[in-house]
Amino acid sequence: MADGSAGPGIIDICAVHGDRDVWEAYLTGFAIAAPDYLDKFAEPLTRRAEVDLEGYRRRLAADPHSAVHYLIDTGSGFDVADGDYIAGLRADGITHQVLHGFPWRGRSGADANRSIARLAAMAPDLLTCWLGVSLRAPDEAASQIEYALRDWNIGGVSVSPFWEAVPASDPALAPIFETAQQLNLPIWIHAGQNFNRSISLDISDVRNIDRVATAFPDLTILIGHGGWPWISDAVAIVQRHPNVHLELSSHSPRFMGRAGSGWEPLLAQARGALRGRVLFGASAWVSRLGPADLAVQIDELGLPTDIAAEWRHDNAAWLLAGAGRKMMD
Repeated sequence: MADGSAGPGIIDICAVHGDRDVWEAYLTGFAIAAPDYLDKFAEPLTRRAEVDLEGYRRRLAADPHSAVHYLIDTGSGFDVADGDYIAGLRADGITHQVLHGFPWRGRSGADANRSIARLAAMAPDLLTCWLGVSLRAPDEAASQIEYALRDWNIGGVSVSPFWEAVPASDPALAPIFETAQQLNLPIWIHAGQNFNRSISLDISDVRNIDRVATAFPDLTILIGHGGWPWISDAVAIVQRHPNVHLELSSHSPRFMGRAGSGWEPLLAQARGALRGRVLFGASAWVSRLGPADLAVQIDELGLPTDIAAEWRHDNAAWLLAGAGRKMMD
């Protein structure tokens, strides 16, 4: 919050959810560009879908698209009704959640971004859609951002360089960043570890984000997934640029407190240079735990109570409010 006071509840700044078509589109993106993800997260995917793990792995070895269709067509875990999803978040103490879109489409051809925006519109006090755009068509992406803000009331933009083998620092992406900056929309950039073994890990190096922040100093940027394993660099980038923030999704806060985890620079700076700049995100689909259970683990890191509350809620509330979103806590 702008006044720095601790607020109740949890804000999850990084989530994926939607109907079967949305999930198929999301997983199809991995099948096309990064099938290693379908193997890496085979267990949580089959658990969610409630399908046989070995049957899934056999299909994955033959054809990644076949494995995705098996999850979607055979499983029942992607059938959560919108109303039930919203009610579940409220029951768990989630006061707001950012749903990330993406440019992929499944067999139906449905626009996942549009579907996610519709879901967010059902509970605007609770949900916000951040538009997922393609880095291979930056001019088209810039136009989509303008349209989506006007017609869908999106709250931000989401990009993942590893999906399309385009580093965030590529000068050709200027139309995307210029548009987001002009419209005062924050942009989430996937950074750090990725499992697309067909390209170099450097595609996700957080130093690419430093170059973006230097070129677009008024653009609010979130370092997605914390930038691990380049935590020292991520901390330095947040220190250098007042509009760059760091979010923690896909990592268990409990693990961050372990010696040798690599998160030591973040924890060392939590009370000082990073004050107000760290946000909680879950990406809970990769975990056995929901966002509320993951957020509770922040209390195990030995942080002062007010800083732990800022990570769980206040810092994100301040950022989202600054982006023009009216938060209802």
